[in-house]
Amino acid sequence: MNQGHPSLACRVPLAGKSLQASSGRDGFTLVELLVVIAIIATLIGLLLPAVQSARESARRTSCSNKLRQLSLGTLTYESAKKKFPQSRPPWAEPAGGPGACDRTSTCTGRGWILETLPFIEEGSLYESFAPSLKGNDYDRGGLKVAAVRSLLKAPLAMLACPSDPDAAIPSMEMFNWRNIPVTVTSYKGVLGATKVGGSYGSIWPRHDDEPGAAVDCHNNTRQLPCKGIFWRHTYIYPVRLSSIADGTSKTFLMGESVAKHDWHSAAFYADGDWASCNLPLNYLPTPPQPQNWWNVRGFRSLHQGGAHFARADGSVSFVNETIDMTPYMAMATRNRGDVADTP
Repeated sequence: MNQGHPSLACRVPLAGKSLQASSGRDGFTLVELLVVIAIIATLIGLLLPAVQSARESARRTSCSNKLRQLSLGTLTYESAKKKFPQSRPPWAEPAGGPGACDRTSTCTGRGWILETLPFIEEGSLYESFAPSLKGNDYDRGGLKVAAVRSLLKAPLAMLACPSDPDAAIPSMEMFNWRNIPVTVTSYKGVLGATKVGGSYGSIWPRHDDEPGAAVDCHNNTRQLPCKGIFWRHTYIYPVRLSSIADGTSKTFLMGESVAKHDWHSAAFYADGDWASCNLPLNYLPTPPQPQNWWNVRGFRSLHQGGAHFARADGSVSFVNETIDMTPYMAMATRNRGDVADTP
């Protein structure tokens, strides 16, 4: 019957042979499956570090941009008012010192970051803090007035380093604000290179801003002012751009901090927005020791290898944590005559 169609006679067995061959193997063997899993695991292992590195690089870039924005805000403020934004302490210090606030004036506790808000596109938030312009912190006025309590914990994304997951969360551990939720800052003004804590038992050497100066300049209005740009009572000693004799490109304006290691980090508070370059960069004791505040009021970050600093010319750079203390301290002072630069 098929003799007239030889092509059909040969196609049937070929098709049958093909089906028989394909049915002889139904899937992967266990060994092959394990090999595939091992290859995938190896590829993931190779890929993860690259992904993590890319994410940290993006976080560092974001952090740098935030610090630049904040520094430019203070420079715009200085251009408008001919002085950098000022801080007022929450206490009279020392009582009777020249220009020191007392119970008849205002120790509001308002810090320079709060005063900078209108210059970083946060004018509405600044206006909401108006009730804190009057009264004294220790009399439950100033920043302690009930009308601004909710504002103190208002999140401000530009103050939070993306590499620090705790920076965006209000803290209830900050000194003078214990059990009161307040937003914290990853960026602090540079006081200078002076030892902080006066007679406390600091583990760090004494680094006076100049011979004969007080051990601790930040709370002593009877002595010469600190040699940096921001500290607790700059309302007595206004700092101007013209006073940066060492050069704006060679003077630190502000740098990074980690609130978990420094309980003086309340963002809008005059005793939470500055640090000193008197101790090594990125000092991160394990476990953290924020209760020993005299040993930890320096600059640090959770970036690997260093931290960002903004200079008084508005530029931002990443400073390696291995920087020698001599140029590091020189960069922290505005007019000590010891001009230096970071490697």
